[in-house]
Amino acid sequence: MRLLESKDAVAIVVNRCFGGFSISIEAAQWMAERGHKKAAAELKEWGKDSQLIRFYREHGRWPDGTKPEETDILEIHAKYRQDAVWYGFGYTDGVNDGYERDDPILVEAVRTLGERANGSCAALEIVFIPVGVDWYIDEYDGSEKVCERHREW
Repeated sequence: MRLLESKDAVAIVVNRCFGGFSISIEAAQWMAERGHKKAAAELKEWGKDSQLIRFYREHGRWPDGTKPEETDILEIHAKYRQDAVWYGFGYTDGVNDGYERDDPILVEAVRTLGERANGSCAALEIVFIPVGVDWYIDEYDGSEKVCERHREW
């Protein structure tokens, strides 16, 4: 049974399968087009990595001035993969946390795109909880649920 959204509920995006939360490139593009800065930053970083990999494949070396810390992991991708890996977690340079799960733009992306919003090994779902609940996301091997926070000793 799907709950209907109301002014008394908060919408939260969770992953319902083993593997972990991630959004697709299409979802990140959809969000970036609507002003989501974290999605735009993740797309920009992925694009930069993709350009570096293409350069390496064409020239057999990294561009002048490229720092080793930029290319350590990329070299593996350049040799054994088609392109830079898209993660879809929301982690980018200078950002230590992923996507806020109650972010209205993320929620709308999942609602609008449906399964196309799912990243690799993800099955995203929107869960509605009452406004005012102190919540957190609990997960086991990437499969998530929303829990109400209680006191602990």
